[in-house]
Amino acid sequence: GCHLKDRCVHEGDTMVPAGEQGDDYQTYYLEPCVGELRVPEPIRRQELEEPTGDQALPRNTHVEEMLNMMSFALRVLEFCYHCIDASPWPFLLSEVLENYALAVEAPQDFRWKRAAGRPLGPSTRPGPAPGAGGEPPSMEPPEDGVPTLGALPPNRLTLLRLQVRWTRGLEMEAEFWRIKLSPDPAVNDRMQRLETWMSTGEVTWFLAGDEPCSWVATSRGAQSPSRPGRTLPTPRILNVGSGPFAPGPLTCKLPGVDAATEPRRIPVVAADGLARYYLRILDEHGLAPPHSPIQCPVEELHSCFPPGHFDVVHMRNALDHVFDPLLGIQRMLHVVRPGGWVHLRHARNEGIAGSFRNGLHQWAFDTIECPESSARSESGGCVPSFLLWNPELRLDVTAELLASGLAQEVHTELHDHPSDDAPEDERYVYVDIRKPTDAELGRRLAAAGELARAQAAAV
Repeated sequence: GCHLKDRCVHEGDTMVPAGEQGDDYQTYYLEPCVGELRVPEPIRRQELEEPTGDQALPRNTHVEEMLNMMSFALRVLEFCYHCIDASPWPFLLSEVLENYALAVEAPQDFRWKRAAGRPLGPSTRPGPAPGAGGEPPSMEPPEDGVPTLGALPPNRLTLLRLQVRWTRGLEMEAEFWRIKLSPDPAVNDRMQRLETWMSTGEVTWFLAGDEPCSWVATSRGAQSPSRPGRTLPTPRILNVGSGPFAPGPLTCKLPGVDAATEPRRIPVVAADGLARYYLRILDEHGLAPPHSPIQCPVEELHSCFPPGHFDVVHMRNALDHVFDPLLGIQRMLHVVRPGGWVHLRHARNEGIAGSFRNGLHQWAFDTIECPESSARSESGGCVPSFLLWNPELRLDVTAELLASGLAQEVHTELHDHPSDDAPEDERYVYVDIRKPTDAELGRRLAAAGELARAQAAAV
């Protein structure tokens, strides 16, 4: 157990009775004590006799104590996330998660940040939250078929639990990048990549065999200006989940699409949900990056960029690090232009090795070779589907995107793993998703309208 005392007391002034304290019982202090303390005689003779020399016990710093408490709070939240916002506790779940992220990012500078614009609700006022009959609401997880105050569907409860676990994994991820961005060769075993990027701005952000310039040309060939007489917007690529090594622009010639005779520079915008962590680590090492990613989680792309802003969206080995990958795909389709493509490149079933609890890895990606809902290729064979799964949730993403109309095409293939030292049976899952053009979307809506009218006439 551990306790935080906000008043000046002696170490012997316990908050857990003697005999009930575990071996790891400690007391943490908000502020150091000043002035004279009244120490009872039994405590003076017994508890104050501390070991010295080699037997002296190490003491945590205030920062270490704070991080210990924050970590403990996150572990507890995994068991009460379903009810915390409906309870009298004066902190919303989102506020706790955001502050834990801030503490991991910059522990020395951490101060608790209250949530801005907090809605008026049970968690914003003291006392029990009234239920339907005037009594406090049940804090038990909702059961199927039983109405519960603020109850969420089971899949949303699972995603909420995954978000808590994801936040807990931030500490491991931040420590990983502190090593990979260190300028000390004794710490960083990938110094060449860091040095090359720092000196030239060059970094390999797409896999061998992929051609981003061709992606842009294909996407722009399917687009049309928003209004007659206007030209297409400036071509752009979004590299989401980029990590700290943000790339510079591409030089591309777009034959048949671009009226210019000379190659043009196409900006590659890097975005990452941990960008502020990378910038903080680079500051700690005194490094000035040639390009910087934008702080933006894939689930929040819609709040960072306008709709239809990019010709191509690319994500490599990062979507399985987020807590809601389907929502991330939907957000990527939101910011890509009609007729544009989303390209996903990920190791197959990455989460299995760490039992879906290693850092941010909570998901696995795979293919379904011949699902019942599979479309047919021109040769008559079935088309593989993109499978998103973990021990708690499983989804045929291809069927979901096509049924919802968010995608016009979804192509899924298994490729050899790009790493030379990967085992022979390791594979990469390639997924290419095309957003409907305005004309295709119009035809789909018209067909849906005809179907609705036919059903109404039948009734």
